[in-house]
Amino acid sequence: MLRTIACAVLFGAALASTAQPSFAQAILAIDGSGALVRGGDSTVAARLSIKSKAVSFHRLYINLRCRELIEFTHSITGDKDDKGKATAAKTVNVKKDETLFERRIPLETGGEYAPGSSHTFKARIDIPSNLPPTARGKFSQIKWEAEVVGDVVGKFWDANSGWQEITVK
Repeated sequence: MLRTIACAVLFGAALASTAQPSFAQAILAIDGSGALVRGGDSTVAARLSIKSKAVSFHRLYINLRCRELIEFTHSITGDKDDKGKATAAKTVNVKKDETLFERRIPLETGGEYAPGSSHTFKARIDIPSNLPPTARGKFSQIKWEAEVVGDVVGKFWDANSGWQEITVK
């Protein structure tokens, strides 16, 4: 028991002394200025900004995905019970989220990035023509999203831009 407590205290101390993701030295973002095109080569770009400490990456890549989201509510009117009294209406909620396409696009990384520096990385991607474009309807939407991820050298966390919506035509 004492051994477990001692290990937990040591792990907690080591965790507290390590830079946490909220203190990340690298800021990653997708350049969403242009639309990607289905059925041909498109260029996707990522931006990297380094704060006050140098950062190195094992890998740097863009995750790209296409999701179909469906959401609607339908009310079913109540029937009459055995005594002829109206029963309460029922509400049915339908939610569906399906990933139609996923791809990881590796980016070239090179060594250590100096404090205060900014970098742009570009990669080519062929989006199949049979996939739907970005769309939004009354009950459904096709959402294309991308995120930039960097596996930081010497850290247990990764730098990540978070998923950002992009336009695909």
